[in-house]
Amino acid sequence: MVNQKNKRKISKSTYIALFSYTTLIFIIGIFIGSWFSSNQLSKSRYEQEKIKVSLDGINLKNELIEKEKSCDFSKSKIWEDKVNLGRRVTILEERLGKDNPELLIEKETYQLVELRTWLTLRDLKQTCNENYTLVLFFYSNNKDDELIYKESQDQGFILDELYLRNKDTFITFSFDIDNNNPAITTLKDIFNITKAPSLIIDSVVHDEFKSYSELQSIINNGQ
Repeated sequence: MVNQKNKRKISKSTYIALFSYTTLIFIIGIFIGSWFSSNQLSKSRYEQEKIKVSLDGINLKNELIEKEKSCDFSKSKIWEDKVNLGRRVTILEERLGKDNPELLIEKETYQLVELRTWLTLRDLKQTCNENYTLVLFFYSNNKDDELIYKESQDQGFILDELYLRNKDTFITFSFDIDNNNPAITTLKDIFNITKAPSLIIDSVVHDEFKSYSELQSIINNGQ
């Protein structure tokens, strides 16, 4: 009789201990998850603020270059700033998702800076007789059309590879074809861009996917 009571006490004690332990683990899990989410959000906000500052800086630098009209500026430095800024936008995409409303605003502003930088470099190339290739890349993030989405992604990877191998002479400016900002829309109208992926290589339109070898040949032949 005593042993049975002791067994019940032990069983009850064990149950309470297990319940308390499970509850503690659950609470710790919630705390860690909350801390991680808060930390990620804090990092994302920090990156957003850095992007805003960089956007303002690049815009101002482009204005200074346009006013000075000097051929002594480091062209690679101009587009390296743009590339670094693009990496920050990509980091935010991974953290917040490509459809995040705040990110979409940042991306639209970034694309306007890209357009401004392209105009600056295009003018300097003509004025200073520089030898580098400028590419405008129109892509689509619309997953409803799997083929266009995949070709856009693949084209982007190829352009990244070309940049890595030709950092001093090759630069790409990427635009979401669904961006309806007036400036981007005007750019699409000027070059009659109606589908993705499409490329404008030194003002020549290529409205279909291009392999690495095809793009390398176009660049080498100056087409």
